Amino acid sequence: MTLFDMAPQVLPREDADAARIVQDALAADGVRLELSSAVQRVDRVGAGIQVTVERDGATHSSVLDRLLVAVGR
Repeated sequence: MTLFDMAPQVLPREDADAARIVQDALAADGVRLELSSAVQRVDRVGAGIQVTVERDGATHSSVLDRLLVAVGR
């Protein structure tokens, strides 16, 4: 599982130390965190879904088998 987020940390409104604990727990559970990443495109590629993000001025792509989009609260 991969989590893409524009914020530099999970739970951006929370204390940085608390967010670090959550990030570490997610990583320990196998979640790949792609933070400070702005999604640019989502495309179907064969049986997969290609997500293209911009991070640190460079473009990166990941091919996934499923996509869940969560917006807002």
